[in-house]
Amino acid sequence: MTTKRPNTGQIQAKDFYKIIGKKAKRDIPKNKQLLYSDII
Repeated sequence: MTTKRPNTGQIQAKDFYKIIGKKAKRDIPKNKQLLYSDII
């Protein structure tokens, strides 16, 4: 997982550590934007 600019997505870079350790509902392709709906 990485953060990219511009930060126009649903999950902000400041929330990076809130996402670490969570599981995804589906396989997320490389360079695809992660959404809160993708996380269990």
